[in-house]
Amino acid sequence: MNIIKHKEINFLQKFTHDLLDCNIDISISNKDNFIPWVVSNLVNILHDNKIFISSVVMNPDINPEFNKTHFSFSVLAKSKNKSYFLDLILLQELNLDEFEKFYNSEKVFLLELDNAMILEKLPLIPYLNKFNFFNISKDNKKCLLIFSNK
Repeated sequence: MNIIKHKEINFLQKFTHDLLDCNIDISISNKDNFIPWVVSNLVNILHDNKIFISSVVMNPDINPEFNKTHFSFSVLAKSKNKSYFLDLILLQELNLDEFEKFYNSEKVFLLELDNAMILEKLPLIPYLNKFNFFNISKDNKKCLLIFSNK
């Protein structure tokens, strides 16, 4: 089961809240630190919902359907009765031409921008409004975008 489709868990809201609270670098250059955080966070959210995990596997997407500079991966968590998976993609850059592909995907997209001024230069909101979930968080130095259509 795709964890973001699980109606009782509200995974994306909890994941986003935890991501903002921990202040971890989600850039592709830091993926070796970010991936273990994602795995732990997925297990913690499932545990908080009385779903106990016996094994977890992370797999990079070898044939990504998107720009090769992005990093796509999935996390599969197995309990006694069910499997839960999460597909994520770390975006290297924002390309508005890719949004149609993004919209037709079940992935969770994450983008960290060093310069929040990009939000003023790009008309993002009309694109993001098409998604079922999006969150924009900005501080003085960085901007974090999280969005998903499922």
